[in-house]
Amino acid sequence: FTDQVTVTNNVITTGDWTPPVSQIAALSPYKTNSVFNVDYTTSDSVSQVKSVELYYKFGVGGSWTSFTVDSFTPVQTRSSSFIFDSPAGDGEYFFYTVATDTYNNVEEIPVSADTSTIVDTVKPITTLNVSSPKYTNAGNTYVNNSTTFSLIATDATSGVDYSTYQIDDSGPIGTYSVPFNLTGEGTHKIYYRSYDKAGNVEDSHDQTFILDISAPSSEIDQAGLTGYKNAASFNIPTSQTDTLSGVAKLHLYFRKDGVGSFTEYLSGFTVGNVNFTGTGDGEYEFYTRAEDNV
Repeated sequence: FTDQVTVTNNVITTGDWTPPVSQIAALSPYKTNSVFNVDYTTSDSVSQVKSVELYYKFGVGGSWTSFTVDSFTPVQTRSSSFIFDSPAGDGEYFFYTVATDTYNNVEEIPVSADTSTIVDTVKPITTLNVSSPKYTNAGNTYVNNSTTFSLIATDATSGVDYSTYQIDDSGPIGTYSVPFNLTGEGTHKIYYRSYDKAGNVEDSHDQTFILDISAPSSEIDQAGLTGYKNAASFNIPTSQTDTLSGVAKLHLYFRKDGVGSFTEYLSGFTVGNVNFTGTGDGEYEFYTRAEDNV
């Protein structure tokens, strides 16, 4: 059919068999609020548009569902908005509209959606992973300069865009790409956060670490070993110090009669005195080596 005007007995009758048209304006790729406007325009070249119905589907494989109908005083052209509230939660939504005119001509359903957007209202989550060596005691975490720090970020909907980190208040803010280390012995604070592709920004996190790069010290009390021993077993008095992470263990080495290399006698002890049993009469030399907790 075509739209036409018929004159019968001086009575003018008009006909309209052409449906109206409507179109949703392009939405931004992402929405960080679950409630947002869906703008549309509609028109009818012959009669007037009386309503526009908004349809949506959630996800590529979703089913098309009517959201609401905007009914209004008939007009030939109209620009307005629907307030959409993301009934399925975060995810991707697709949209189209169907207009109806005063002759009840209904716009054909489009082949594809007019527009789409991804609703993402949740901030990303970042975890700071700390490699060995590390040691925690009394609420303090000690590391050394070979300890690596890495950021693991996740975002369920739009995906992580990038992560940033900062070492200490005076340090520059950098974009994270590869694991990093601390430098400069002492206390350091690491700040970190992530940004998703929708524009959500994670709240900043921080963790404090103590960098220990100084070796511990240990010694044998020479006064306790002077002179001669008339028994095969005797005590060797030792001491050790470490100002940061603390001494984890000591190693005792000995050599008899100056022959050959030193041999480890005991490993992993932390007590002050070590009971030593010799392999026979002779002159014994000793030294200790300490390891701290990192």
